[in-house]
Amino acid sequence: MDQPTSNVPGPLSHLRVLDFTALARLGLGYEAFAGRNPAIIFVSSSGYGQTGPYVTRPGQDMLIQALTGMLWLTGRAGDPPTAAGIGIADQYTALHIVIGILAALEHRRQTGQGQRVELDLFSCTISAQQQELTYYLNHGSIPPRPAENHGSIWATAPFGLYPTADGGIAIAMTPCPIVGRALDLPDLAQYDTNALMLEHRAEIYAALAARLKTGTTARWLEALLAHDVWCAPIQDYDDLVQDPQALHNGMFWEVPIGDGSQSFRTPASPFVFSATPVAIHRGVPDLGEHTEEIFGQEDG
Repeated sequence: MDQPTSNVPGPLSHLRVLDFTALARLGLGYEAFAGRNPAIIFVSSSGYGQTGPYVTRPGQDMLIQALTGMLWLTGRAGDPPTAAGIGIADQYTALHIVIGILAALEHRRQTGQGQRVELDLFSCTISAQQQELTYYLNHGSIPPRPAENHGSIWATAPFGLYPTADGGIAIAMTPCPIVGRALDLPDLAQYDTNALMLEHRAEIYAALAARLKTGTTARWLEALLAHDVWCAPIQDYDDLVQDPQALHNGMFWEVPIGDGSQSFRTPASPFVFSATPVAIHRGVPDLGEHTEEIFGQEDG
């Protein structure tokens, strides 16, 4: 239960975490339900878990990012702590909730028994940093954020984000000699091991940045892809909604509202099922559209 939500105005911004202990006292906890139906699967989600010193604290995405240390993984050396641009703790936890439910369903299929499934934002966001925390727990520190625009504490050159004459381009893990051939930078051939690409990533980045500024994104993409360099243009949303792969994948839906005279656009489902294709089978109701149907017509 991700509450309170600071971006929701009015009374909702003061909601507190749902008290599962109180629910249990009211006969609405897992034990009460399982006593009547042992096959039930009871799922709960919270900010920090059902017990512990933070149990009454508000569980909100950015607060979770702050507590778990992940704000120090993004950005360059000298930058302040930087939050992810999306609600990553919320979304990562939601995926784990689905996985937990599916696992419990499979257990029930095999045994006939249900169980309680608990997830929380704090624990899931710690788990999401498995690579970084494993390194830290065994070495006592993690690599510092680089001064260059690499976007990763692990990155060896040429990994990074680079401006071009008309936009930007991202280059991922590719040996420097190959990138040098693609961009006519023969000096990059000397950095032919991971150790050298890490040690000299500042000067490699500077050389690439100077070269890539002299041409357009399209020009460099053609040259890099011809040498099988891992790269992509840096797109904004204006670019994305016209992206040929996004359009090919049908990634934007037009969803009708109410009687269908109005609609809104939204990202589509990413799933592809061979037997049950994903599609819009109905729109969303208009405000108050079903009030009378649900509550009945008022007298008088």
